[in-house]
Amino acid sequence: MEIYRADKTKVEAASIVFDLYRQFYGQPTNLNASTEFLSERFEKMDSRFFIALSSDGEPLGFIQLYPSFSSVAMKKVWYLNDLFVVQSARGKGVASAMVDHVKTYAKENDSFSLKLATAVDNVPAKALYWRHETSNSLSVHLNFSSTSRVFIKCSITTGLRPDTYSDI
Repeated sequence: MEIYRADKTKVEAASIVFDLYRQFYGQPTNLNASTEFLSERFEKMDSRFFIALSSDGEPLGFIQLYPSFSSVAMKKVWYLNDLFVVQSARGKGVASAMVDHVKTYAKENDSFSLKLATAVDNVPAKALYWRHETSNSLSVHLNFSSTSRVFIKCSITTGLRPDTYSDI
């Protein structure tokens, strides 16, 4: 398995797994719209898309990060908004390897934190995040769609004392 940051040259493989992710969450398949959406993300560089491929080049899963900033720390904050592993690759360490990969990416890019979000009832994802040394603090945020979500925070690098920083 290889994990790398996808760009416009890999939009086809990225779009396939992204479309499967959307179907997993009840959306109708729309490969053209998925390709268009990801092409725009790659063009504007307003997200980071990491894809895991098998040794024969088949997409196994992906993680998509969106940037924000900490004004106090004056550093980038990454939101792990999307994580998906294809059915045939689940339980084989793909998700764990991808989380390790983006944690390393955030650290190497001197980020303040990596914030992970998942549905409240997504037990496997929450278990994965806890295994990856995330803090025990949860902060609920307002969501104006039909899906409730919770943020699970994992501070990557900080010059601030953890007890002095809050999302509120």
